[in-house]
Formats: sequence, structure tokens, C-alpha cells
Amino acid sequence: MKPQILDIRWYAACLLFCQLPDTMRRHVARRQRALWWKIGKLPREMGEALDAREAPLLVFRGIAWARSADEKRVRHAFAIDWHAHRGEWPSERMILAARALRRFIA
Repeated sequence: MKPQILDIRWYAACLLFCQLPDTMRRHVARRQRALWWKIGKLPREMGEALDAREAPLLVFRGIAWARSADEKRVRHAFAIDWHAHRGEWPSERMILAARALRRFIA
């Protein structure tokens, strides 16, 4: 039997998490809290575009942990293009190597 995949809009959920008072947020593990905070702080157009396509958490994680805004844009564009061409989401490793892999999409 296949495990059931959660149908969660991660960007919307993380935005709500960022609005919670600190007293409620601190009961979540530190690494998870940091990830949800970074996803909630993604630019709105990126987060909403990924939510509209029902991107999994690993895609959000690969984009959210980019060091610069430019790198986030590159990773986001790569993930969206890969999903549009292949019909599946790239792995987290592929997202991390997005600059090098962009030439293989077309």
C-alpha cells in the first residue's frame, strides 16, 4: 500500500506559521521552525506559483535555503521548468545544482 501524500499548500501554511506568537512557535523543533520560517519569507510570487502547482516540501526546502535572492530565482525557475517539461518535480539535489542543469531542460 502506498503512503498517502499530504496535499498541503506549504507556502500558505508557512505564512500562517510566521504569524503565530513566539510562545506557540517554540514548541516546534528548531530545524523545522527555521525551515518553515524561510519558506514563509520567500517572495510572494515564488511561493504562490509553487503552491498553485502543489510542489512538495523538498522543492520548497531546496529553494528556501539558497544563499542569495538571485540563487532563489534560479532554483525556482529550474524547478518550475523541470515540472512543466517532465511532469514531475526535480529531486532536492537537482534543485541544488540548478545553475549547472538549466541547459538540460530544453
